[in-house]
Parts: sequence; structure tokens; C-alpha cells
Amino acid sequence: MVNWSVRYTLESQFSFRPEFDLVRIGSLIKRSKREVIVQDNTIYKRVTIRTNGKGVTVRDQETGRNIGTKRQFLATEGQFLMSKIDARNGAMGIAPAEIDGAIITADFLAFDINEKLVNSYFFWLLSTTKQFISFCQSCSSGTTNRQRLDEQLFLELRIPLPIRFLQEILVVKYKDNLSQAGLYEIEAQQLEAYTEVRLMQELGLVLQKMTVRKGWQLIDFIDLSRWSLQAVLKDMARSTRTSHYPVKRLGQLCESRSGGTPNKSNSSFWHGVIPWVSPKDMKVDFIEKTEDYITEQAIEKSAAPLLAPNHLLFVVRSGILRHTVPVAINLVPVSINQDMRAFRLIDSNVKLDYLLLYLKYFQHDLLETVKTSTTVESIDSERLNSVEIPLPPLAVQERIIDTLNEMKSRTQTLRANAATLRQNALVAFEQAIFTTASVN
Repeated sequence: MVNWSVRYTLESQFSFRPEFDLVRIGSLIKRSKREVIVQDNTIYKRVTIRTNGKGVTVRDQETGRNIGTKRQFLATEGQFLMSKIDARNGAMGIAPAEIDGAIITADFLAFDINEKLVNSYFFWLLSTTKQFISFCQSCSSGTTNRQRLDEQLFLELRIPLPIRFLQEILVVKYKDNLSQAGLYEIEAQQLEAYTEVRLMQELGLVLQKMTVRKGWQLIDFIDLSRWSLQAVLKDMARSTRTSHYPVKRLGQLCESRSGGTPNKSNSSFWHGVIPWVSPKDMKVDFIEKTEDYITEQAIEKSAAPLLAPNHLLFVVRSGILRHTVPVAINLVPVSINQDMRAFRLIDSNVKLDYLLLYLKYFQHDLLETVKTSTTVESIDSERLNSVEIPLPPLAVQERIIDTLNEMKSRTQTLRANAATLRQNALVAFEQAIFTTASVN
């Protein structure tokens, strides 16, 4: 009765192209059960199978004495691997070369693929389709968060299988689309690199490597960015840029302030209409909406400020500072939390959009302001205020803004084209195998 229910469910949702035979999955793949008894003094590779068809990777390498489950199984390159628990979420894929010799627990299934009947890449593609995932969901049972795939039921299911030659044609078409998407992505990367070069050309920037000479050094106090030996040595050793234009420090161009968090337990402070910016909102260049909103009462009775539009917002405390310093402009009145800092322009000789673009493209300058600690990365406020900004005439700043925005738009278009090609490649593959039937 279970088999009948599964088949009825699938056939009510999908129909297969009549020119293809329906073939048992169990005739295409065979379970591999090469047992491994974990030894204390041996180092083993362990596996992660990512959901949503994102493939199989090495999770880690661990000494046998630290592995609790001693009876495991061998995984080899080219096998089809599945997670019993997350097969319904697309946790399956072909084992790459790096997986060869890894061990897997009984919660993972390893299958050898019958290459005489099915192209392994074709089978992997088939496993990424929404129809195949539905098959796996129909073969899973148990509590909501611990549903496991019924292996025998899964192997008895029949799937549409073109002849071997047609499988290879479909694979080639899919790979051609991916190759074109890859070309778009490469072009986008090249355009990004050229954009930075173009900005350096516009500003007349020249990279110079400074070295620390042996012996006594004479330093003009007026040139110091901070009064500390560590800062002096770092300034002397780092790469610097010279510009055709005068340079000012960020702290000379703007005045800044920090943020705060209203009391979370006071309901009258929350779910208001004032956007409250935190690091999780800093994924865009221009802020209009946030995940959290606070009330006017929260502004009046906490350290959270109310900022007029057109502040330059920085994340100054977050793990993301290991590799990126998010910067954005608020287009509407907002407040910020204590992990943020807001800068308001006080110099009429600089445009806010120019400042944003400069800091976006020269992230290295901002990353040098980051302090690491045992807890979380943060930005040293003095060093942030000391970041140097070349100041061309306003007309040149306008030209830079227009040029960089145009290049950014072209880059976004290329990446959108690449994403569309990847999506269409899978859709075309699905349509070649399945036709979605109307559900009664």
C-alpha cells in the first residue's frame, strides 16, 4: 500500500515524456557497503553533503580516537552519496576526487553508478531537479526534523531514462550553458578589476611601498596619524598611495557618532516606524529598510540616536570585519545600534556618493583599521578617522561617480545574465525529461 501511495502521489504531480523508458533507480545504482573499522591512531577524512544539490565536500580530518562511531563505510571518487536525513532537502551528489578514501556513517548512503546505463553527470543533474527531490521526500518518513529516506522504497522508484547517447547530448547542452555563464562571470570580475584601475587613474594614484630603514628615524609630529609607537611603525611599513589631488582624513571631512540599543525587554521601544540599522542590514549600498524598527520613545530614553538622511554608516564591530568593512548611506531617517558608527559630512568640497564609492573600492584602507581580539573584530575609531581620502574637484568627483556607477551596472547585468543562464540550464534539462502535469 505504501508503494502504491508513493506512486500515486508522484504521478499526480508529474508526467514523464512518453519517449523515455521508466527505469528502476536500483538498476542504475548499487549500494556500496565497504566497511571501515576506525583505528585510534589513523587520521580519517569525513564528509559533508550539502543540501539543495550543492554537492559533497570534505568536512574535516580527525584522528580515530576522537571519532565516536567506530563502524563506518568507505566513500570513493565518483560514487553517488546521499544523506538519509536530508535527502528530502537535496543533500546528495557525486563524490569528487578529494572525497576518495573518506569515511561515512550509516546515516549516509554510498552508491556505485552503472555507467553502462547512465552517465554519472546526467544522474547527478537528474538528482538536482525538483521532481527528483519530490521522489526523495515521498520516500522519507519519521518525525518532522528526523525524517529518514527509506532506501528500498527509493531504489524501487522508476525514473525516466533517455538512451545513453541522448543523456550525453543533454549533459553537453547543460555544460555549454554553464560555460557561457562562466564567461559572463569572468567578464564581470575583469570589469571590477578595471574599475579599480580606472579609479586610480582618475585620482592620479600611485602605489608606493614604504620600507623601514635601519638606524635612527626622524619623524615630523604633524605627519603622525596616531600617537603610538605601534601606529608609527605600521604607518612606516605599509604600502601607501600618492595622488595628484590634496588628501584629507575622514575625521576632517566628517563628524561621527556611535549608536545604541534600546532595552529589549521594554516593548514600548520596539516595533515602531524608525528603522534601526545593525550589521545584518548592511548588505546594500543604500539603506531604506531594516529588519528591526524602534519607536520615538526609544530614541528619547536610550542611546540610540535619530539620524537624518545622508549619513555614511560603518559596521565597527562584527565578525564580518575579518574580510570586509560594510559601508552604506541611509536614504531615510534611521537609528543605529552600538556596533555601528555614523559619519555626517561637514566639508562642502566632497560628495557623499564619491566618499562611499572610494571606501567601497579601497577596502584595504578600512581593513587596516580593524583590531582582532579573542571575542570579535572591531574598528579602532582613531584609525578610522585617520583614513585618507583624495579630494579632486567636485566636477571630477561627479565624473567618477557616473563612471563607476555605470561600470557597476554593467557588472550587475553580467552577473544577472550568468545567474539566468545557470537557472535556465537546469530548467531546460528538466523540461527535456519531465513535463509538469496539472494537479487535480
